[in-house]
Amino acid sequence: ISHHLSKAFESLFGSVTCLPGCFCMYRIRTPVKNEPLIISPKIILEYSDTHVNTLHKKNLLHLGEDRYLTTLMMKHFPQYKMKFTPHAQCKTVAPDRWKILLSQRRR
Repeated sequence: ISHHLSKAFESLFGSVTCLPGCFCMYRIRTPVKNEPLIISPKIILEYSDTHVNTLHKKNLLHLGEDRYLTTLMMKHFPQYKMKFTPHAQCKTVAPDRWKILLSQRRR
């Protein structure tokens, strides 16, 4: 319940501060012309950087990669809103073997 309440509240202001990977989708191309929308080499470069040289970056990485990616998205695309949609639905293909599930869940 708290997840839904906090994300809905943040969404009112257009900036959900952490978009968890397991519950998150990004539109990367426009629906009509199929043009790039949020693909950015800057985000890929910053997100893949493992060199930690500031306390701020250490804290971002310590809080988790989901929050760090969300921070980069808000930094590079301030004109877009990060929204929470409580009624969104999606489908997935679940692992059919225990070993595969464990390898996905291992961090």
